[in-house]
Amino acid sequence: MLRRKHGRLGVLAWCAAVVVVAGCAAAAPPELPDGVRVEVLQGRTDYTSGTLVIRVLNESGSDLELESARLSWPGFSEPAVWERGTTVRSGTTVDLRASVPQVVCDDGAPASGPTAELGFREGDRRATAMVPVTDPLSTLDRLHGAGCIAGQVDRVATVTVASPVIEGAGRNSVAVVSLTLSPTGADGRVDVDGVSSTPLLLPDPATNSNAADWALDLGVDAASGPVTAELRIVPARCDAHAIADDKVGTVFDVAVRLSDGTAGEYRVVPAEGIREELLDYVRTACGL
Repeated sequence: MLRRKHGRLGVLAWCAAVVVVAGCAAAAPPELPDGVRVEVLQGRTDYTSGTLVIRVLNESGSDLELESARLSWPGFSEPAVWERGTTVRSGTTVDLRASVPQVVCDDGAPASGPTAELGFREGDRRATAMVPVTDPLSTLDRLHGAGCIAGQVDRVATVTVASPVIEGAGRNSVAVVSLTLSPTGADGRVDVDGVSSTPLLLPDPATNSNAADWALDLGVDAASGPVTAELRIVPARCDAHAIADDKVGTVFDVAVRLSDGTAGEYRVVPAEGIREELLDYVRTACGL
């Protein structure tokens, strides 16, 4: 009789343990709603700030409580990370800005595409999901090419622009900006074929034969000294709203050729003080 009693007690204890374990089991993690997509791009305001946009499109029927986004791509040395938290309402799109990582240039353009790891939650439950990323404007290839060219140029030369020197007065004035390449002493060579005009700045037609861009013929290597070209500038437009909303009007895209035959554009972003001086010149020359 004693054995039977103990047996019944053991069965009851086991059943109670099963109930407790079942009741304490962790809830299943939430699933990413169907219809959530991710794109990568850059807005006009992102070019000079070194950021890219991780765009999350919520085409599902429910809101998404997003906590983080990590965009990975073989062309980057590390993921582009956003970790600020936001709600992506159903039927809406949210742009998440992250710093552009350093590019990896050793193996050429990456063959595989980007992915995004999204961290999200439902109440107190948290989860992550991997999502393929589309690149409708080939933003990553452009960033990779520009980053690799910039790295090679920076290895061979230091590129700077000086404060503008104003010749003349009022609407007849011309701003003269010196573009200088100083060799670093490293192997290789950089040749400069020209500089593109900007939304606010054009070559002076009196000295550039009404050309749309500045044509140059400069070269620098370890054996040369610094070389300088003077860009004679006039306003491209006299629009107060365009000047007030300017993002890239004072950024110079320099056409370069490298010693290995690679050609592309090297972006020169003037220091904030020089940028303001150029904008002041445009306002004054336009009579604004």
